[in-house]
Amino acid sequence: MTTTDLRDAAVDDEPIVRLGEAGRLGPGIPEQPAAPDQENAGTDDERPFNPMTAVAVAFLSTAGVGWMLGGIFTGTTGRLVGVGGALIGTGVVALAERWRWGGLSQLLALPVAVLAGIGLATSSAGGTNPFRLVSQAIRAGGLTQPPVPFDPGWRFLLVVLTCTIAVTAAATAVQFRRARLAAIIPAPVMAAGTLLQPNNHELVSITVSVLLAIGSFAVAYGSELAADSHTGGAFEARRLLKAVGLLVGILALVVGMSHLSFLYPPQKVAVVIPPKRPQTPPAVNPNQLLFTVKAPTSQPLRTGELDVYDADAWLTPPYDTGRLVDVTAANLPAFAAGRVTVPTPGPTPKKTTQVTVTIDDLGEARQIPDLADAVSVKTPPSGLQYDPRAQTLQTPGRPGHGLTYTVVAAAPADSTVLKKAPAPGPALAPFLAVPPPPIAVTDLLSKVPQGLDRYDRLQYVRNYYYKHAVGSGPGNPVDVTPTRVAQILQGKPASPYEIVAGEALLARWAGVPARIGYGYYYQGAIKNGTYQVHPSDGAMWLEAYFAGSGWVPIIGHPKQATSSLNHPNHTNPQILPNGQLIAQIYVPLEQTSLRMLYTLVQYWLLHGALPIAGIVLFLWLLLPGLVKMARRLRRRVWAGRIGPGSRIATAYSEFRDRAIDFNIGHPTLTPLEFLDVTLPDDEHKQLAWLVTRALWGDLRRDQRDEDAEAAEDLAASLTRRLSAGQPALLRVAAFASRESLRAPYCDEIPNLWLRHRLRLMSRLRAAITALRRGVRRPRDLRRRLAKVSVGSAPLIVVLLMVGMLSGCGAATRAPAQAAPLPSVPATVGAYQLQLKPSAQDVFNQYRAKALISSLALYGIRSKGVTVGTLQTASLKPGLKWQNSTVRKAVITSLGGTPTLHIVNGVSIYEVTINQVQLFAHFMPSGRTYELLGAGPDFNNPESFFTQTLAVQEGQPGIAAVAPGPTTDPRRGWQ
Repeated sequence: MTTTDLRDAAVDDEPIVRLGEAGRLGPGIPEQPAAPDQENAGTDDERPFNPMTAVAVAFLSTAGVGWMLGGIFTGTTGRLVGVGGALIGTGVVALAERWRWGGLSQLLALPVAVLAGIGLATSSAGGTNPFRLVSQAIRAGGLTQPPVPFDPGWRFLLVVLTCTIAVTAAATAVQFRRARLAAIIPAPVMAAGTLLQPNNHELVSITVSVLLAIGSFAVAYGSELAADSHTGGAFEARRLLKAVGLLVGILALVVGMSHLSFLYPPQKVAVVIPPKRPQTPPAVNPNQLLFTVKAPTSQPLRTGELDVYDADAWLTPPYDTGRLVDVTAANLPAFAAGRVTVPTPGPTPKKTTQVTVTIDDLGEARQIPDLADAVSVKTPPSGLQYDPRAQTLQTPGRPGHGLTYTVVAAAPADSTVLKKAPAPGPALAPFLAVPPPPIAVTDLLSKVPQGLDRYDRLQYVRNYYYKHAVGSGPGNPVDVTPTRVAQILQGKPASPYEIVAGEALLARWAGVPARIGYGYYYQGAIKNGTYQVHPSDGAMWLEAYFAGSGWVPIIGHPKQATSSLNHPNHTNPQILPNGQLIAQIYVPLEQTSLRMLYTLVQYWLLHGALPIAGIVLFLWLLLPGLVKMARRLRRRVWAGRIGPGSRIATAYSEFRDRAIDFNIGHPTLTPLEFLDVTLPDDEHKQLAWLVTRALWGDLRRDQRDEDAEAAEDLAASLTRRLSAGQPALLRVAAFASRESLRAPYCDEIPNLWLRHRLRLMSRLRAAITALRRGVRRPRDLRRRLAKVSVGSAPLIVVLLMVGMLSGCGAATRAPAQAAPLPSVPATVGAYQLQLKPSAQDVFNQYRAKALISSLALYGIRSKGVTVGTLQTASLKPGLKWQNSTVRKAVITSLGGTPTLHIVNGVSIYEVTINQVQLFAHFMPSGRTYELLGAGPDFNNPESFFTQTLAVQEGQPGIAAVAPGPTTDPRRGWQ
C-alpha cells in the first residue's frame, strides 16, 4: 500500500488520528482520554488516581482483619499468617497493576493463596493431604470456645480467606477509582471477628485492628482530599491528623469502658456438667493409626475414667471447667476430687518414667493420652489443660495431626510399697460409695483370710473373681448392678466392660477406693522403643487408690472366654481366652452391601473418572485456541502461495475472526459497515478502505506486496489492541471460543474445523429415529429395523466381542469345582498336627456367605499341649487370591494391621492380636491358602510355618529359619 492510495481513499476532511488519541475500537481497545472540557473537569474518571494507593489501603484494612481473625487461635502465629495473607493478596494486585495485567490479578489471586495455604499446612503436618487437614480442623470446631489450636487446616483457611478479601478490596477500589472502597469492604469481617475473641485477648486484637483500619481510612481519604482540594496539601494534612487523633481518643475510651465491664459483661467463671452414663463408642476402622508412642515398655495410657456409681451404673466424673489447670513447665497438681483453688505443683518422685506421644488422628475427642500419676508434661501444646480429679490432659480443640508431647509420671509402685499404704483419708470416701453387696459377694468376702492388708485383700477377691469370670462379646458400656456381679461370679458370660465394672465394685466392697480407667494398652511387640496404637488396642482397667502411690492401674484377664465369628474385629487386649482364641476359625465373608457399592463407585470416580474427565475437559477447552493458532499459520502459508490479494483478505479475516470471538459485530458486515460498530480510529479506517479498494475497488487490478504488508501490519496492530483492551476473563473465553471456527468471516480461506459429523453418530441418530417411527407404525417396525441393522452390524459385533472378553469370558474360564485342600503332614519337627472335625460345624453356618468353599482346622501340639492351630481353606470356584479384592478380604478377616514378610522367598502376612500371632500364606495355585495361629507358648512359629510349607511342596530338607522374617521394602501388605 502506498501513501498516495491512502490519501485518495479519504472521503472526508477528518484529521489523521494516531493510536491512543481516538476513541477505543469496540468494547475493549484501550484509549487515551482526551483533554477534559471545562464542564467535565471534576468527573471521577478524570480525577488523578494512583492504583498503588488503593493497594496500600487494601493491605492496611485487610491486615486488620487478619490480625483480628488470628487472635482466635492460640499463640501469635495466627496473627502473622493473617497479615501474611493480606500481603500476598495485595502483592498480586500490585504486580498486576504495575505490569498492566488488568483483570488477571483476580485470576491469579486464588491459585496463589491456595499454594501458600498448602505450603503452610503441609510444612507443619509432615506432608499430609491439605484437604484432609482442612476437614479435620473444621470437624474439630472450637470457634465458640476460643482460643482454638492453630491446626494446619486453619492455616490454609486463614491464608485463603485474607488473601481473597485483600484482592477483592484492592481490585474493586482500582476498578471504581475509589481508594475508600478498599477500606470499607473488609470492615464487616473485622466486626464479625470481634465476637470470637477469647478472654484477655480483646484489647490486643481490637486495638491493633482498629489502628490498622484507621490508617487505611486515613490513607484513602488523604489521597482523595489531595486530589479534590484547592486549599493546599498542608491544610489537608492537618485536618486529617485531627480526625485521626479524634478516632484514637474514641478507641481509648472504648478500651477503658471495656475494663469497667460496661461493654463486655463478665462471663461465667465455670461450666459444670453433672455425671452421666458413658456413651457407646462409634464404629471405627480397627486399622486406623491413632498415635505413636516412644517408650521402652508398654503402659496403660489413660484418656478418661468412670468414678461415680449411681444405683446401677458407672458414670463419668462431673465436668467442671473451674477445676481445670493450665499446663505449664511446672509440675502438675496432685489428685483432688474437688476444685483446685490454688493449684499447688506436686513433688517430683524419686523414680519416674516417661512416654512421648505423637498424635495422628484421635477423631473428635479433646482428651489426649497420658500416664497414671503424671508429674509434668514436656513441650506441652498451647492451651493444654489438666483435670486433677480425672488426671487427664485436654486440648482446647481437636488435637491436630503431628502434635507431639512427653508425659513424665511416677514409676509404677511394686507390691511391697502398696502393702504398706495407710488407710485412705476422708477425701476418698466418694470413691468407696457402693450399694450393699449381694449374697455371692458377701460369701466371697467372708472367705478372705484375716489380717491381710488392703492390697492382698484386693488381690484375693480379684483372683477368685477372674477364676470364675467368662468373657464374651464386645465391650460396650451397659448398666452393671450388684446382681450382675453375682452372675459373673457364678460363671455367666459377660462383656469386657461388665467384667471391669464388676471388678471395680468388688474392690470397693473390699474397702479399696476404686474406679474404671479407660484408654489404650498396647500388648504387641515393641521395635526400637516405638510402637503404634490403633483402635483395636482400646482397653479398660481397674484403678485402685493407695495412699502415697495414687491411682494404680491394675490389668486383669479372665481365665475363660467364648469366641464369636460375628465380631471378628472386636478385640480387647484385656481378654485372653486361655488358649481358646487361637482355636477359633477365620472365615472371609462376601461383602455385598450398598455401602461397599458406594465406596467402590466413589473410589473409581475420584481416582479414575474425575481425573480423566478433568483432563478431557481441559483439552476440550484448550482445543479451539490450538486450532486457531494452527489455522493462522495455515492461512499465512496458503495466502503467501497465492498472492497479495489473498494475503490482504487473510489478514483482515484474522482481525474479524478475533472480533467474532469477542462477540463484536456480525460476520456479514462489510469492512466499511464494521466501522460504524466501533468508535472512530485511524488505523481501523485505513485498513477498512484498503481492504475495500484492494478486493472490490480500483486497486483490485494492481494488488502489490506493499499493500499486503501494510494490511498485515494494520490488522496485527488492531488485533493486538483489541485483545489488550479486554478483561482477562473475556480473553480466556475468546481463546476457548468456537464461534469463529464454526462461522468464520470468510469461507474461501482455510478454516481447519470439521463441520461434518461422524458417520457413526449419523447412523445412531438414524437408528433412534427409525425406532421412534416404528413404534408409531408397528407394521413398518420390522422393515426399518432391518435397514438399521445393516448399517450398525459392525458396531453390534464389536460390542459383543467386548462383552465376551470382559465379564462373560471370565465366567467361562472359571473352574467348575473348587481346588482340593492342601495336604497337611502329621508331624513337622517336634510338633504334631491333629485334625479338629468340630470346625466344620461352625463353618457350615457361614458357608453360604463365605468366600471359601471348604476348610480344615488342625491343632498343633507340643509335648501334649496345644500351642497353635493350622487352618487350610479353598476359595470358591472363580476366585483367586491374585485378585487384590479377594486377597484383601481374606487378610482383613483376621483383624489388626497386617505386615508382609518374605521368608526364604515365601510371602507371609503377619497379624498380632491379643498376644496371638497369625501367619497367612497363599499357595502358588492361587486357589488355596493356609493360616497359622500361634499362642504365647509357641516358640519361633514362623520357622514352623515355613518348614510346613516346604514339606507340603516336597522340600522337607529346608531347615528352620534363623533370625526371623524380613520385611519386603517394595510392597505394602496388599
